[in-house]
Amino acid sequence: DGLDALVGRAEALLREKGKSLFYLFPLYLVGLTMAHLIANPEPDLYKKLGVVGERTGALGILTITPGEGAIVAADVASKAASVDLVFVDRFNGSVVINGDVASVEAALKDVLDVLGNVMGFTPAPITRT
Repeated sequence: DGLDALVGRAEALLREKGKSLFYLFPLYLVGLTMAHLIANPEPDLYKKLGVVGERTGALGILTITPGEGAIVAADVASKAASVDLVFVDRFNGSVVINGDVASVEAALKDVLDVLGNVMGFTPAPITRT
């Protein structure tokens, strides 16, 4: 009850200044904002992404909030299927993987399962181009 009153007073003060509680406490959603599979990308895309090693049939792209989830996603993806980690950014939450289409899809599905069902992240559907 005391906390509700305090929050109510804070909201009233901020409202007077034309602000909301999100001004003090920005909302960060926990989840996957994108899970995308690019089947048979153009060879130039591999080059632009800096893919080294074998350039096989598909790329998988994930964006995750908070960014540290990218570390978990990279670990799960690399253990789930025969994929290579192309890029992992724990600050922006980006992961790019490379492998044959079936392996990339399997890795994306496992990442969604672990982050969504085990860790409680909001899932995103796997999209394809």
